[in-house]
Amino acid sequence: MDVELVNLRVLAEEVKVDVPVKRLSKADCVDPPSSLVASTTTLIFDDSEVKGCPIWERTGLKHGHRVLGPCVITETDSNTVVLPGFRAEVDAVGNILIWSVEDKPKPAPSRRLDPVTVDIFESALQNARNEMDALMTRTTMSPAIREQQDEFNVIAEPSGKMIVGQFGSFIPEFLEVWKDTIEPDDIFFTNDPYSVGGAVSHYNDWLIMTPIFVEEKLIAWTANFGHMTDVGGSVPGSLPCAANSIFEEGIQIPVTKIASKGDWKMDLMEVVYRNVRLPEWNRSDVRALVAACNVAGKRVVELYTRFGDTVYFATIDELLARNREAVSSIIERAIPDQPAYFEDWIDDDGQGIGP
Repeated sequence: MDVELVNLRVLAEEVKVDVPVKRLSKADCVDPPSSLVASTTTLIFDDSEVKGCPIWERTGLKHGHRVLGPCVITETDSNTVVLPGFRAEVDAVGNILIWSVEDKPKPAPSRRLDPVTVDIFESALQNARNEMDALMTRTTMSPAIREQQDEFNVIAEPSGKMIVGQFGSFIPEFLEVWKDTIEPDDIFFTNDPYSVGGAVSHYNDWLIMTPIFVEEKLIAWTANFGHMTDVGGSVPGSLPCAANSIFEEGIQIPVTKIASKGDWKMDLMEVVYRNVRLPEWNRSDVRALVAACNVAGKRVVELYTRFGDTVYFATIDELLARNREAVSSIIERAIPDQPAYFEDWIDDDGQGIGP
């Protein structure tokens, strides 16, 4: 019998050991000697250029020394930048404590997007998507998801435009179909290709969508769909090549709110599970889809909290503009203006009738 560990927890207890801490000698005054200035540099902060900023040697600073920003404190393996409007102070064990200078007004923040901020934001979104993939691979039951990675996730902005992921066209289609409320901790569920613009291609693809709110404000959507091993229908696996009607392909699930404000409609879900051949697999896989969306939602909220409303939405607009420019460039280079035409054939129609 093979056993696979999905989660393994280890409880570690720390044995406290007293560690001697070397303390610095006390400085005679708060201003360090000018001999500790190794050189000067130019710092750029909020579109302002400040020349002649001192670079202090950290090894020479003593307990109680203070330096005003803008400046740099340097040592062998790192540099600490002290921005304008702040001061740095060395404590008894050599830590650098940075404090705001209350009597000096802080410069107004720049509204122009920093390209480094955009790159950090983009990488964070990509990592959130990777977390979704890893969770699905480790916790789902259907081999198509676990072994073939037949699951596709999306993080989108409030109107449904995809900012990271694959097959991201379905949320705007869903928003056109759905006319009821959308509230925090709601969970939406469907496998109907016609309700989501064909983003899912057949009934085996079960799609979960969750809105992400911060203080009642919708800031994003997270979504994920995966290929279930079986969704009912006329044959095991739910892919009947000889089907004469759509009803032979399995259970059809229109866009449905399966959780309202976090309260699951379990009786509805049990009706769905009763119509499949491996209900425990489907039950587990749905929970995994929801968990992946929740993980991504948590990461999006962290980004919103870290960067603030203005930078958050401005960065999303920048990422969408970059994508549009890149795709437009590819279309311009690869697709000619002249009309294109081709023919192709299929072997038969599934009923033994050839082309």
